[in-house]
Amino acid sequence: MKKILLVSAVALCAASTASAHNWYAGVGLGWKEGKYKGDFKALDVGAPNGSSQTAKLSMSKEGFLAKVFAGHKFKGEVLDWFVQLNGGFDASKKAKKDVSLNIGLVNMNGSTSFVRRLGFLGVDLGVSKDIKGVDCSFKIGALVSQFEVGYSSTQDPAYTGKNTTYAVGFAPGIGLEKNLGMLSFGMTYEYQMHTALKHRSSYQRVSSEGNVLLKPRDHVVMMQLKKSF
Repeated sequence: MKKILLVSAVALCAASTASAHNWYAGVGLGWKEGKYKGDFKALDVGAPNGSSQTAKLSMSKEGFLAKVFAGHKFKGEVLDWFVQLNGGFDASKKAKKDVSLNIGLVNMNGSTSFVRRLGFLGVDLGVSKDIKGVDCSFKIGALVSQFEVGYSSTQDPAYTGKNTTYAVGFAPGIGLEKNLGMLSFGMTYEYQMHTALKHRSSYQRVSSEGNVLLKPRDHVVMMQLKKSF
């Protein structure tokens, strides 16, 4: 996450020192509802045929996120278009789901799968049009996000396994913005879709494995302040 925030800060500073017209930079504070669906698979590797059992996962978590962004708007006769870099951090707590599975010698009762996003870095390409003094926009974004994913078990001995991983995302969105003089105030909505997250670990109580596979989907609403240069 430190690397993501460092790159974001560099992008913001670059835009703020630019002298070309229609460069801009800003900050945003938002709310998101993160939804995660997938599977928890328990595998008895000690069994002759490696028997397994799978439980469906569905979990969600709400929380706040903050970002910095910088970009350039290009004026057109009918529509304007813009290119924008953005990045920040996610303050959401872990989304959790309890799992109960029994296969052969493997007792996965008391297991809890969990996931949370730590930070993100993205690039947007969009179009906008002024309608009665309000700048209305539509954009397509690509982003890379950092996640923590894993599971824990209360079985004896207790176990917690997790890994930090990156996932590529796709984020269409819409926005409204009003010029207030020196600053512009805006609100945006994005639907963020990421590639699957994976966690694989060995549970030492018996010869077994627990594998987590999740697909993140986020609804993000954000308020933004922007300054043009």
